[in-house]
Amino acid sequence: MSNKRPIYWLHLSDLHFGARGKEVLHQAIIEFFHAIKKLSTMITNCPDIILISGDLAFSGKPEEYQQAD
Repeated sequence: MSNKRPIYWLHLSDLHFGARGKEVLHQAIIEFFHAIKKLSTMITNCPDIILISGDLAFSGKPEEYQQAD
């Protein structure tokens, strides 16, 4: 018998930091954490891996990557 278990992952894509300014970013972060909290009541396992792909920055400016960091 194997002791293997599934790997659970969360995939986020195309976050586009800097697209609409800091005030919208703040609201998006709040909504993101609300969504994660709601999702955590629906699933039994936390992700083992979080994958972030796509465009992190809107136009590639250093300050947009600082927001992403």
